[in-house]
This record gives sequence, structure tokens and C-alpha cells, in this order.
Amino acid sequence: MPRPRISLGSWAFIRGSYADDPWSLERVVDFAAEAGYEGVEVSGYRPHAHHDDYDTPEKRQALRDMIESRGLEASGYAPDLRHVPAATTETETYMAEIRKCMDMCTGIRTDVLRVDTGVPPQELSAKEYAALFKQIAENWFEAAEAGKPIGVALHWEFEPRFLVNKPTEIGRLLEAVPTENLHLIFDLSHAYMVAVEGARQPGIVQTEKYGILGLGRALEEKIGHLHVADSDGTLYNEESSTHLALGRGKIDLETELYYMRHHIMKLSWWTMDFNYSPDPETAAREAVPIILGYMEQFDLDRRLA
Repeated sequence: MPRPRISLGSWAFIRGSYADDPWSLERVVDFAAEAGYEGVEVSGYRPHAHHDDYDTPEKRQALRDMIESRGLEASGYAPDLRHVPAATTETETYMAEIRKCMDMCTGIRTDVLRVDTGVPPQELSAKEYAALFKQIAENWFEAAEAGKPIGVALHWEFEPRFLVNKPTEIGRLLEAVPTENLHLIFDLSHAYMVAVEGARQPGIVQTEKYGILGLGRALEEKIGHLHVADSDGTLYNEESSTHLALGRGKIDLETELYYMRHHIMKLSWWTMDFNYSPDPETAAREAVPIILGYMEQFDLDRRLA
């Protein structure tokens, strides 16, 4: 069985410490290739690849050629959908944007389209919450079904920044979308903040007894994509998880990955996500040999079992 390939999320180089002087997507691709990555996960936030800026097959082909000419592939596409939050946008309007994003996916040859619920966590009445939950489920069902014929799957990245960020809520939303074409992006930093810290959870805080591993085991069958980073238990600007360099935070990375290895070693990609890291460039360079070492050990364990 081939090991997962290693990818680098491009968004880390346009936010946080890079917000005032962002790297171009081409610079990120060049860096990823030089640092030993096999893929790049493409941010759809400007100045990177917004779907409205790549509105023809020729433009999308040029983007794919730029990535593949460096010996890389696209491991996923993370579009900017802030103007159409899944929780509050009618399905027809939401789908118009999703179809453009799916054109991006097929154009750069990736089957991973990242989505989120789109609105911040907040205190809501039961009726208000149910209405938002229902809209998310309807939108994602339509989007996931639309992706089937073209080989693009919807991948939800849960995180403290957005509504539906408690362990049982996450599972319930997955159950409410009856399609096999909706998967989870399991981000270790977000998982730590959800399962251990209970960050930004309205009302009663809900954590997992066994932390990341407990959450991962509960959601394992829906995990389709992995984002790897460490966490110090803080939020960047009190909004989203701070993604630290591997070994610089509170996550026992080797242990967490080891006990999830039977599932995550079947995935196509592990993406290194250093969003809001103090120094994404250094973190990205250090990550490749660390992750390759883990994968080699996990594969050896499998073959000796």
C-alpha cells in the first residue's frame, strides 16, 4: 500500500505574519517543491487562486501547468466562500458558487473541495440553531451529490471559528447529510482546540475524554483528508486555532498519529497546515523529514504485524 503523499497548504503564506507581504502562489509552489513536498493545497483566497479569477478552462489549465511543472500535484482546493455562508445562504445561490469551485477542482485535478459552515459560533435559540443546521445540511447534500459525476468530494473542515464545533454536533451534522460524498478534513490543531480546550463553544462546553484520539476514533469513517500541525491551546486573534510547527506545542503528535494510523495511512494526502504559525517557512521545512519518519515507522509496523 503506498504511503500518503505530503502537501503544503498555501494559505499560511498570505495570513498572520505574511498578511502585509503575502507570497504569491507561484512562490509557495516553488518553495514547496524545493522543500521536498509532493503537492500543494491551493487557497482560493486572494492573492492566491480565487475561483472568479480562474473563470475559463484556459486559466485553470495554466494554473495546473504551473503546479505540475514543479513536479507537484494539487491535494485540494480551499475556496473563499465568505460571501455565501453554508448556514445562511439559499441552496440555489450556494450551488452557483460551489459549481465554480468544482470547476477549479477539475481544472487543477483535485477531488478535495474544502467547505465550512460559514458563520461564527453563537448563542442561539433551539429554533434558530435548527434552521441554520438544516440549511447547512441541505446545501452540503446538494453540493456533494453534484460532485459525484465529476469526481469531486466535499470535505468539511470543522474548527472553533465556525458554528457546529462540539464533538457530538459534528457527528450529528455528518449523519444529517445522507451522502457518501461528504467527508471530514481532520485538522489536528482544530481537533485539539475542539476536543481538549472546548474553544468558542456556546453554552455548555463539550470536550472528549481521550482528546484528539477520542474525537478521531468517533469520526474515523468520515475522515477523508488530514491536516497536520501542532497547537499550544490558543486561538489566533481569539478566532481560529494557532497552527504551530511540529513539536512546538501540546500535541503528542507521534502518539496521536500512531493510534489513528490504520485509517490515516490509507488517505491520499497529509497536508501540512501552518495557518497563523509565527514562522510558516521554517515550520514547513522542518515538517517533511518528521512526517516521512512517522510514515516509515507506521508502514514498518504494518508489515511486521
